Amino acid sequence: MNLVAIFGTAAAAYYVSPFMKGPWMFINTWDDSINFVENTMIQTPLSFASILDMLTVVKINVYEPLAWLLKAIVHSLAGMDSYTVRVVALSLHACNSALVYLTSLTVLNHLGTPDSTGCLLGTLLYAVHPIHVEVIGWPSAQPYALSMLFALLCLLSYLRALSSSSKMQASLFMASSTVFYIFSVLSKSVSILFPVAIFLIDVLLADKAPKLAKFHVAKLGFVVAGVLLMAKTIAANTEGTYHDADVVHLTFSQRCVKAFIVLLWPWRQFLWPAQLRYHYQVSPEDLQVFHPRGLLSIAFVAAITVGGLLRRDKAIVAAWIYSVAMLLPVSGLIPHGLVFLAADRYAYFPTLVFVPLCGAAFSTVTEPSTRRFVALLGCVWALCLAHVSVLQFESWRTAEALYRHGLHQDPTDWAMLDSLQDQLLRMGQFDEAKTYLERALRYSPTEGLKARLQIAKYLMLLQRVDDACAIYHGLLEANPSSAHVNNNVGICHWKMGKLTVARQHFVQALNGSGLTWGDKSPETNIELLDAWDPRTPIQASFMW
Repeated sequence: MNLVAIFGTAAAAYYVSPFMKGPWMFINTWDDSINFVENTMIQTPLSFASILDMLTVVKINVYEPLAWLLKAIVHSLAGMDSYTVRVVALSLHACNSALVYLTSLTVLNHLGTPDSTGCLLGTLLYAVHPIHVEVIGWPSAQPYALSMLFALLCLLSYLRALSSSSKMQASLFMASSTVFYIFSVLSKSVSILFPVAIFLIDVLLADKAPKLAKFHVAKLGFVVAGVLLMAKTIAANTEGTYHDADVVHLTFSQRCVKAFIVLLWPWRQFLWPAQLRYHYQVSPEDLQVFHPRGLLSIAFVAAITVGGLLRRDKAIVAAWIYSVAMLLPVSGLIPHGLVFLAADRYAYFPTLVFVPLCGAAFSTVTEPSTRRFVALLGCVWALCLAHVSVLQFESWRTAEALYRHGLHQDPTDWAMLDSLQDQLLRMGQFDEAKTYLERALRYSPTEGLKARLQIAKYLMLLQRVDDACAIYHGLLEANPSSAHVNNNVGICHWKMGKLTVARQHFVQALNGSGLTWGDKSPETNIELLDAWDPRTPIQASFMW
């Protein structure tokens, strides 16, 4: 125990060392501008009206009022400061790590196999693992840590209800458990299926806690709350399910294959966290049943499931079911805007189960010298993970560092190429931006409306205006009601001096399909066109 505590302190100190120096910036291209910099909702002084707005507004296809409330509180205390946002996320992660330890130890205590050293070692490995760096390093991922906090309080409250001798006390803990679950989902809907953990604990404790039967009615609260919250989550994601919500579009069969890959992906990265990055691109051509990645993933998922059932190992089966439940909402079965293979933040909830498994496994090691040796190996591994995390944190300091890190891991990632060229253009580094534009044009997807719009964007930025406008006019024939196409065709006509036709297309774009909430590009272009002096350069807002 002392050995793990000493190494744990050293690993934790090293883990947080990147926060001892600056700079830290918002990643504006990837949601931070919408969630923070341009989010007037969190910048408004806290009041009943502003809190009511948070309870009713949907942003980027998500409904997370408690996460917005936290952002507003942080802004009221520290202003628009990305460093403070990250420190808050780091603090939440530290609290979560402590709660993971307490919860795991409590579960094992109910099972009759408590091992504080094993749980502490598992918590240490979970806490400093580089796959969780994204939840801290990316401001927009902060809601994951907040949601986890409430989810763990939900689970801990339920476990306290099981051990309460007083019926009144047990009822209060059950009620608080349900409330914490609601708070968790209102922070981030990724925890929508978290009550699965409670039902799995019931299965594990069925022979050891006969009082479980008393809580069956009380657990209906989870069901009712879950159904209502799921309905709200689905409604918030309406725009995310559109066919052309992103540059990449997957068929249902491709999404099914992707789901099998996602079910294994966090554990593969957890065991061997090499080449971690923000964006993992996905190719529709690779998501076929008989493609090696898809076929092996399906076979391995089946093997784990069948193997666990045949062995009748309740703990392993429960851990696997929990992991699957936590990954289903982010598996891509239901489209949610951007399409990519997976994300590091998706591992935050499922890998939680590693801690009690580690504690249970360590409890089977009884020889003192062997326990010390295993603990030492675990501590050394924790220091290695902490070092990888420190390196990973460096990639999250600035947007440019993040994109360059992603391209170092995958030079063909069109999304990272696109983001880096955009960042370089903002910084005035036009020559270098042109290099990445040409690479993005080479690797960008080509099928679908958004993909063609993306290619036209690159051509426009490369000053190949005629080629870009030819694509826009071709898209107009197949998509006459598209807001994006009409807006950009209008700009092409404007450049050709056809002002009346240009204005007509801008007006059509105002009421066109695919116009996302808050996008005022067509309206802005009408104002710019009406006020335009032919002696000045054309300034217009494209819709990509």
